[in-house]
Amino acid sequence: MTGLRDIRLVVFVEAIRKTTDDTKRGLFLISPLVNMHALFACAFLVLSLSSGEALKCNFCVSKSDSCVPSTQTCPPYLNACASVLFISPPLGITRSCMSMSTCQTYQQMPNVAAICCSSDLCN
Repeated sequence: MTGLRDIRLVVFVEAIRKTTDDTKRGLFLISPLVNMHALFACAFLVLSLSSGEALKCNFCVSKSDSCVPSTQTCPPYLNACASVLFISPPLGITRSCMSMSTCQTYQQMPNVAAICCSSDLCN
């Protein structure tokens, strides 16, 4: 095992020496520091593009047919805004973030009127 570790160390040292020699000869057109900054800039760009803005929905729950909503920021797994009105007694309305599949299930139910949408404050 010690011999294998020594071989790995020699290979590592030779790789560093080659990189240093190549840098001295100008084979790297950009310095390693600039390469590192470019790498961090690319990583930041990818992370910022992938995160996106969270969906915002109106939120309220009432035991009547109306309510005064506030704004709710949806977690990523809730991809729709929903307004669900329960028509038969007991009456009630819910406006909130919801998964699109759950909202569409409400649309299929009798005595329920549901609106499903996927833009900010559309409910």
